Amino acid sequence: GGDAYLINGQEYHYVLVPRDTSGLYSAINDTISVVPLGGTMAVNDTIHDFGPVDHNEFATWAFIISNPGNGTLTLDTIYTSSSWYSVSDASVTVPAQGSATVLVQFQPDITPGALLDTLIVTGDDLYRPELSVHLSGASVWPVLGLSETDLSFGDVRVGVTQTMQLTLSNTGSDTLFVDSIYVADTLSGFSVAIGEMTSSQTFVNRLKARSGSKSRSRKNKKTGKKDNQPRYDLKSQTKTPALFAEAAVKTKTQPVPKLVSPQKQTQFSAISSKALEIATEIMPGESIGLDISFMRADTAMVTDALWITSDDPLGNETVTVTLSAHSVAPVLTLSSTTLDFGNILSETPLSLQVENDGTD
Repeated sequence: GGDAYLINGQEYHYVLVPRDTSGLYSAINDTISVVPLGGTMAVNDTIHDFGPVDHNEFATWAFIISNPGNGTLTLDTIYTSSSWYSVSDASVTVPAQGSATVLVQFQPDITPGALLDTLIVTGDDLYRPELSVHLSGASVWPVLGLSETDLSFGDVRVGVTQTMQLTLSNTGSDTLFVDSIYVADTLSGFSVAIGEMTSSQTFVNRLKARSGSKSRSRKNKKTGKKDNQPRYDLKSQTKTPALFAEAAVKTKTQPVPKLVSPQKQTQFSAISSKALEIATEIMPGESIGLDISFMRADTAMVTDALWITSDDPLGNETVTVTLSAHSVAPVLTLSSTTLDFGNILSETPLSLQVENDGTD
């Protein structure tokens, strides 16, 4: 006695002492032993931390429930409360002296901070009818950051290359995959290249280490498969812009994903030809320096866009940076192409006006 109930599988000893109706006890007594039949719920862990997990991946923990009792243990309910955690079985039966494994899955979304929940297990163990396991984990994801959202080159002399810098960074907590970086209109005069001096050294070192590779294999986080994707060559041949009259040049509505780089850029030397590939990864805290250049052989008001695609889950899968410039040049004009003095007997002045009708 003493306990409100008996523990399954545990041996209890009782002493039987006879007593008559007058209250006298017998000098002879007896002892009996009782072992209740049933299951006993036992676990090794009551706390489990999944740690940081990618926002669109999942982690699994094998939760083991053992039964050291002498009878079958029936677990009626096994459940969690939040959408981040789930279990493989809602109920299980554990044989005597056996164990059962329930898989607990943690699949976070884009929620900051510690993601907490409690795994509840209830069964027919009278000594421990309910058991709680505290669960915790964190979600990680990349965040694409840009130093500028538009670049205005102003007036640029025809035939002269002007370069501006743009920084692309990963301010998140997970690896950022940049799929492509390209200028929308390859004939606009704008081009892009990586600036070695303005890029994170760790990023540059990785590019140099794999400079001989011909393709990149990117793992699809949803399917787990690897897809070989083509790369974009930042030092591909640049087409000479066609000659246009002074007019506004608009970007194409459906740009072709092709990277064009400046002519004779000195930054990043030979490694630039393989710098930006599809599935280029940027680790948390790293940044890529981009050199955006503009040069035209004619005068024009030019508006274009730099496109950047990535796996940023916060609505920044595709971002654009507006590019604008005005290529200018001086134009010499004369009021007359001939001066006819005729027959003169004395000094006769003739006027000639020299003007600049250009934009520079």
